[in-house]
Amino acid sequence: MSDRRRPDAAERNKVVVIESKAKALEVAKVAQDKKGQNVTIIGVEGRNSYTDYLVIATAYSDRQTRAIANAIEDELRDKRGLALLGREGRTGWIILDYGDIVVHIFHEDTRAHYDLDRMWATAPRVRVPPPEIWHDREPPMAHALDH
Repeated sequence: MSDRRRPDAAERNKVVVIESKAKALEVAKVAQDKKGQNVTIIGVEGRNSYTDYLVIATAYSDRQTRAIANAIEDELRDKRGLALLGREGRTGWIILDYGDIVVHIFHEDTRAHYDLDRMWATAPRVRVPPPEIWHDREPPMAHALDH
């Protein structure tokens, strides 16, 4: 018989939350790498029925909006093996659904109009390091899972 015990439900759920937060940080890094601005991560776990984190980024053209969305898809698929559950939008606002995180890439005026930041004003924020901090660090996904 092994000395190892199986994690209880609370421990398993904790790991999922850490993984979700790490994915959200990875998405934020990729958005910043593609010059996305005002990147925000909002913790909405337990406040809705569809996701744990919202990642919101601002882009300044249709081309940049698509470039950010494509880079996020490529990073999570190719380097992390994560499948995209759904993608909506082409211009002005693209939504990427990964289940536990939902990414919104907005044009500046569209972001201001829908104002998800205000809609979720009481939800906790995850600090997104400035782009220069990411430069020589290991990917957030690996880093966050060590905690």
